[in-house]
Amino acid sequence: MAGSSTSPLAVDDNTPFSTLLTGCTIRARVAFVLAIAEAARRAIDAPPDVAERLRAALDLAWRWEQVGDTSGQALYETLATEDDVGLAIDESSAPQAQKPAWGAIISAIAYVAWHAFAQAGAKHMPETVGEVSEEVIDDIVDLARRTPGLEPHLPDRLAAFCLGHYASADRSTLGEPIRREAILQAGDAA
Repeated sequence: MAGSSTSPLAVDDNTPFSTLLTGCTIRARVAFVLAIAEAARRAIDAPPDVAERLRAALDLAWRWEQVGDTSGQALYETLATEDDVGLAIDESSAPQAQKPAWGAIISAIAYVAWHAFAQAGAKHMPETVGEVSEEVIDDIVDLARRTPGLEPHLPDRLAAFCLGHYASADRSTLGEPIRREAILQAGDAA
């Protein structure tokens, strides 16, 4: 849940992040999940080829947030291809302790793909992406909080940053790009 009496974000303990962040632009919500994915990535010890795929997928997702020129299909294909290559395949062979981190990252990329398809006006999208909704934000936070070594108040700090700098009365507003370094720094602030 979003806040607690000891967290930096003073909100109702029962407010899901997906509800809280509807007061932000789309790009702010995307940057929020990607910042969590970046933190979760630190918990993954992967072979070099898998680590490279992971970094490339996150960079592609950030590119959509920054520039908007990445297709939903390209993002989806970082998760799985017809050749059985992708993060979803890599996750299946990951150690059990790393599964929450993998889940947070895969869900974050699916969330970005969902927005990329929607912003492009796509009528159809892959089933996995088509099942995504704003509520996946809560799943990502839950998975991240189960990730070993991830600081538990990270989502609170990221949400406070997004609400403080990228608020919008219209949840369908794309908004301005958010510097990756700025939101990552906000998440690292103690």
